Amino acid sequence: MNKYPVFIISQGRDGSTLLLRLLNQIPGFNLYGENWNFLGQMMDINHYLNQIHYHHKEQIISRFTYDEYENTSSTFKPSWYNNYSIEDANNNTKKYIESILNPNNYRVWGCKEIRWGVDYWYFIENGINLIPYSEFKKRLDQIKVLYPNCKFIFTSRNLKNQLKSGWWKGHKISKKILQGLNEYHNSYIKTSNNSYSVTYEDILECNNNYKNLYKFLGEKFSYKSYKKIINRKAID
Repeated sequence: MNKYPVFIISQGRDGSTLLLRLLNQIPGFNLYGENWNFLGQMMDINHYLNQIHYHHKEQIISRFTYDEYENTSSTFKPSWYNNYSIEDANNNTKKYIESILNPNNYRVWGCKEIRWGVDYWYFIENGINLIPYSEFKKRLDQIKVLYPNCKFIFTSRNLKNQLKSGWWKGHKISKKILQGLNEYHNSYIKTSNNSYSVTYEDILECNNNYKNLYKFLGEKFSYKSYKKIINRKAID
């Protein structure tokens, strides 16, 4: 069976919860909800582990040489002893992620998240800030390093309606942030072969773009399962 992770890259108030429920109707799927950017921050850590090892590899003293020093009376210890295995570091990162997001070993697992490109923590008190696009892209690229067969689904919504929904409503900076997120999403999709874009309107209309999402995932679309969830949908 085809086993792979799916990550929904959402802006918030754009139908991502509805999409999550719809996809979880597919046999073997278990996608979790938001995790306060746990995954994005894990990718930051994993990226730095890879970069530290790569950039300092010429300065790293080999394990054999280090053991030589350990077995002598010398008090010298190398200051750049970081000779860990990239493969081990990546595998351990994957094990930890899957212990959180796929503890029951589902065929298709993953989560949705609204915090990939935005710090929402102090939204009400202090406004909201986009991280640089390079940081946004780095997080997604690092997932692809660990999971080459992963799939990203980008969600969006008619901007006028989105600005009337939830926490976006009433904040002067909301339009600018959403426009920025749309640019981030579109820029990443253009350079990615494992990404798909779907709108809230696509889902409600059950149009070809929405149905083709299932082809992108390599799964079968079920109108019966769709109606089961869509009749209970709630977003605003």
